[in-house]
Amino acid sequence: MNSDSEQARETAAEFVGRLGDEQEARLGERVAAMERRFRRDRLKDGLIVAVIMLIIGGVLYNLFTNREQDLRGSIAEDRSADISAALSEQEAAQQTQAQQLEDFLAAQQAAGVPLTAADLKSAIAGVSTDDPALKAALEALAEQLAMVEAQVKQPGPAGPSGPTGSAGPSGEDGAPYSGPPPSDGEDGQDCDPCSPPSISFQLNAAGELVVTIDGASVNLGVVTGAQGPQGAGQVDMQCDQATGRWVATYLDPATGATSTRDAGSCVPPTVTETVTVTPPTSVESSPNG
Repeated sequence: MNSDSEQARETAAEFVGRLGDEQEARLGERVAAMERRFRRDRLKDGLIVAVIMLIIGGVLYNLFTNREQDLRGSIAEDRSADISAALSEQEAAQQTQAQQLEDFLAAQQAAGVPLTAADLKSAIAGVSTDDPALKAALEALAEQLAMVEAQVKQPGPAGPSGPTGSAGPSGEDGAPYSGPPPSDGEDGQDCDPCSPPSISFQLNAAGELVVTIDGASVNLGVVTGAQGPQGAGQVDMQCDQATGRWVATYLDPATGATSTRDAGSCVPPTVTETVTVTPPTSVESSPNG
């Protein structure tokens, strides 16, 4: 009987040992499967995170690129608007200066001051200055005067002549008259010799060019101004003699290419010079002369 009990114990121990081995093997398989699943999950999560990061990076890159393009477009539009506004202001200033010059010449003519375009040109040529703004304004004024002079096709109507003056005293019998010539009337003021008009130019503190002729001054407007927008490009103004229009050539900051545009009329209003014709002096001879 004892032998049966021992055999039963050995059988039970063997069974328990086999059961423990099987459970340990199953537990090991479960642990290995859990590790494999954990690794797959980590790899899957890493791929998901990488895809999400790529998507976010692409969105941020597109937003930054679009923002930069919008900003460049806005800067280019602002610069173009500044250039157009500067050209419009320059055109308006040139028209104003041309009108002021015409009014000034008309006023000088009405006052009887012997002033011609040649007098103004010679006075401009005699101005000595180191101010580039004043030099540019004087050159523009000389060009306007040249165009005004070119438009004068014929002299104006002659003024009315004065009454014939009285004869001088008669000479001795048999001798020719040698006295002073008679007066040529009251049609104008005699000058011997006629002095040229006094012309001067001055650039005041406001940047305005003031021309003074025989004490009469006229303000030709601002010839200097604030610096334009940085990077707007250099603007070159040329008057097309064939069309009579200003052509503005400037560097387009958006494309980096040279562009041109019409900047208005460069032909000032017509100024007609009046030429006074003095009738020939008549001399009455004496009965004895």
